[in-house]
Amino acid sequence: MSSGNITLVSTRLNFNVRIRSGCYTSLYNLHILFIHQFAFRLLLVALNFMLCYSCFMSGTIPSKMYKISRKI
Repeated sequence: MSSGNITLVSTRLNFNVRIRSGCYTSLYNLHILFIHQFAFRLLLVALNFMLCYSCFMSGTIPSKMYKISRKI
């Protein structure tokens, strides 16, 4: 009976270790995914900012110059 108990405890410990290692690997993968997603979002924000900035520069300054030239 004692040997049965020992095997039960060892399998339970093994199961716990397996669950913990699975959680750690999934957390690690999530961590990597988050970093990649953060970098990707930063890249998207930078691209959007550059696009908006170029649109802003090309959109407002010519219109201001046009208004100024019309006033003159």
